[in-house]
Amino acid sequence: FFFFFFLFFFFFFFFFFFFFFFFFFFFFFFFFFFFFFFFFFFFFFFFFFFFFLK
Repeated sequence: FFFFFFLFFFFFFFFFFFFFFFFFFFFFFFFFFFFFFFFFFFFFFFFFFFFFLK
């Protein structure tokens, strides 16, 4: 009984850890991509605006 309980707990913990790690990685990747895109867009807009003003 305890053995099964321990196994269940271990699998649950492992699954939780894996899910957390995956979520964190995905979130980091998404944030990086979003930041890069935002920066690129801002730069492009600034350049376009500057070119237009000139």
